Amino acid sequence: MNQAKRPGPRRTILLHSTGALFALVLLASPAGRSLGAETAGEYVADGRYLKESFRDYLGRSRGAFAAGGEELNENKIFMHPPYALDRSRFPAQAPLAVFFERRRCHACDVLHAGPLDEKAILDRFQRMEAVQLDMESDTPLITPDGRRLSAKRRAEQLGLYYAPTLIFFDERGKEIMRVDSVVWFYRLRNVLDYILSGGYRQYPTFQLWRQRKTPVT
Repeated sequence: MNQAKRPGPRRTILLHSTGALFALVLLASPAGRSLGAETAGEYVADGRYLKESFRDYLGRSRGAFAAGGEELNENKIFMHPPYALDRSRFPAQAPLAVFFERRRCHACDVLHAGPLDEKAILDRFQRMEAVQLDMESDTPLITPDGRRLSAKRRAEQLGLYYAPTLIFFDERGKEIMRVDSVVWFYRLRNVLDYILSGGYRQYPTFQLWRQRKTPVT
């Protein structure tokens, strides 16, 4: 007689946000790892629970993963190789955003299925130069300060371990700031306004500028 399959073990996590305490019940994988637990904190920390269900939140990131598979997620904002990013001798016309990503990266999928699927964000990135690099590859490039390195070696020199990491450079190749948190990805619009408005020239940190920001139109 066929026996019905028993559901996998469940894990309940309590999540707290300002004025709210609630629970998510997550199914564990055969290896004992809780499915979705790695993004549950992100879901609450940025207030996404106020806008969509946890199921929908996970579904969007899984959709990007299914589309990308073993390859990096594609996007129209990214430049095509060769990656000649040198700005040390002649200043560029716009700031530069370098996306350091890797394959089979859940956080990368969240970035592409969320913020990078929003028109307001894409419109802002199209006003600067944007490059996507596989931080584990030997893809050759010329860095903003004129050095010839592979993407992997460049990531190592910059001390990058987390993917994705976004690094913004000014027109002369000087680093402005880094974004390496999924929570920060949902604040990208403000970060891009800081870059595009030239706010970094007057305010050395994003936090200082944000207190006095003038939105980019």
